[in-house]
Amino acid sequence: MRKVCLLASLLAVAAGNLCASGAINCALGGLAAGVVVPTAATDSSTGCWTNLFVNATALASLDWGAPTSPTGVSGLGPASLGNSFAVSTSVPVQTRTATTSNDQVSITLAPGYQGAVYRADDFALEYSADLQSWAVPGSPGTAALEGFAGHFNSTTGTPPPGAPAGDHLLESTSGAPLELTFLTNPVYGAWFEIASLSDFRNTLFVAALQAFDSSGNPLGIYQLTETANGTGGICASLAGRPPIPCNDAPYLGFYDPEGRIKSIEISVFNPGNLTLPIGFAIDSLEVDVPEPAMPLIVGGALAAFALFRRKRWALPR
Repeated sequence: MRKVCLLASLLAVAAGNLCASGAINCALGGLAAGVVVPTAATDSSTGCWTNLFVNATALASLDWGAPTSPTGVSGLGPASLGNSFAVSTSVPVQTRTATTSNDQVSITLAPGYQGAVYRADDFALEYSADLQSWAVPGSPGTAALEGFAGHFNSTTGTPPPGAPAGDHLLESTSGAPLELTFLTNPVYGAWFEIASLSDFRNTLFVAALQAFDSSGNPLGIYQLTETANGTGGICASLAGRPPIPCNDAPYLGFYDPEGRIKSIEISVFNPGNLTLPIGFAIDSLEVDVPEPAMPLIVGGALAAFALFRRKRWALPR
């Protein structure tokens, strides 16, 4: 059902672009009541939302490469070769965002899909301590990591020997849409950088993020269409010595001022075929979470009031 809903939303938003430019077109569609475009939501150069599109009061950031841990802040660990996580609609991978309340995020595939997600770092070459130069992953003196020469912010210059050379990414190599569910509380917003996994020949893509509430009702969809810059596929300058990052992956996100976002579904398509998803990678997940201080303040005030009433009634009359 969600695949049909997503396709219908994609076709609907294609009719009207929001703040379109010559390079990237963005559109909102199928918005539920209460969902509005945030103030200062757009970037003048691209016409699309940026990492600052929300005036967030309680930000959380999930680094996919953080060490795995059963408690506390956790990610999916290093981008070791073959470090994949089998997921499906019913078999999730759970991580935790970097907040004091350790909000859990569940990673599954969209209904009807089977497959795996992968950890990768954004680089083409690694610095070899043995060779004292940049080398292909797996060469002597390298950490043998899984790399994607994409458009995120990789390390420049000469890092310490053996250091990885790129951002920590989460990949859906098969193209199966990812579904991220916020297990602790619904959130106000979620956003991240995104790029397709296509090669030199096809660097354009269409990315869509659909948000749902706790009952599975759609809150709306944000679609980004890369039409000219080629921010998908392989970033050729990452193969240089030293690697030069493109650092041009666009942001994809959704914001609901009512704070009802319980899950998001991420899909990427070839511009010529909006029915067949293709592989993609996303960078760190940024989340606008509910302010944790308010419930504590309210709860503390109620407890103090109850204690005051009990002591008052206990006084001799």
